[in-house]
Amino acid sequence: MLVNGKRVNTRISLILFFLFLGTGIALANKGNNELWHKANVLYTQKQYDSALFYYNRLLQSYPENPVLHYNIGNAHYRLNHVGLAILHFEKSLRFDPDNKQARDNLSLANARIQNPLPVIPPIFFVRWWEQLVQTFNTSTWAWITFLSFAGILVLIYYRQTLKDRFTNSGRWMAAVLVAFFLSAGMTWITYMDASDSGKAVVLDAAATLIETPQSAGKVMNNIPEGTVLEVYARQGNFLNVKLPNGRTGWVQNDLVAPV
Repeated sequence: MLVNGKRVNTRISLILFFLFLGTGIALANKGNNELWHKANVLYTQKQYDSALFYYNRLLQSYPENPVLHYNIGNAHYRLNHVGLAILHFEKSLRFDPDNKQARDNLSLANARIQNPLPVIPPIFFVRWWEQLVQTFNTSTWAWITFLSFAGILVLIYYRQTLKDRFTNSGRWMAAVLVAFFLSAGMTWITYMDASDSGKAVVLDAAATLIETPQSAGKVMNNIPEGTVLEVYARQGNFLNVKLPNGRTGWVQNDLVAPV
C-alpha cells in the first residue's frame, strides 16, 4: 500500500504521470496548458500546496473533470488531508465511475480515517441497483438510447418494405422498444445522479450527529473526518443524513462538503 511501502508509491506516481499527459492534452486545447503544466511540475517536486493552488484554479473552469479531481485528491492525500482527499476521489468517481485508479486511491484514503464507523452493507436489491447505475455513465447510456431508437426506425422501415417476408418482426420490435425505454430511463437517472449525488463528506474531525437540527441538540454519534454521508434533506444550517452504520440524524452543513 501507499502508506506502508515504496512499491505502491512508485505505482501511483506512474499513474499520475500518465494521467497528467492525457488530461494535459485536453486542457491545452482550451488554453490552460500553462496552469496544468505548473501544477504537474509542482506536484512532482512535492510542493503539494502550490500544486493545489493551480489545480483549484483549473477547477473553476472544469468542475466536472474527473482526472483533475483525481489529481487534487492525490495532492490532498500527500498532505494528509483525509477528508478533502476522499471528497475529490469521490467526485472523480462520480464523473467517471470507471476510473479504477481513483477507486484504488479512495480505498487507500479510507484506510486513513481515524476510528472509522462500521459499515452496514445495503440490501441485495439496493446493491444490485447501485451496480447497474454505475455500469455506464450518462454519455454511454445516451448512445445506447440513440442506437435503440435507430433500431426502431430500421425495423419500421423493413416491416413496411418487406411485410410478410420479415419474420419475427414483432419480437424484434418488442426487444428494441424495451432496450430503448430502459436506456432512456438510465440516461435520465445517471444524469440526475451526476447533477446531485446525494452524498457529502465530513471535513472536520469535530463533526457530530445530533438528534435535532439545533446547535444544542443531543449528540448521537461522533463522525470521523472523511466519512461519506447520505444526505436526505436540508433545514437551515443542518443536513439530515445517514451514517455508514445506519444511524440517521442531523449534522452542521459547514462541517461537510457535497460530493
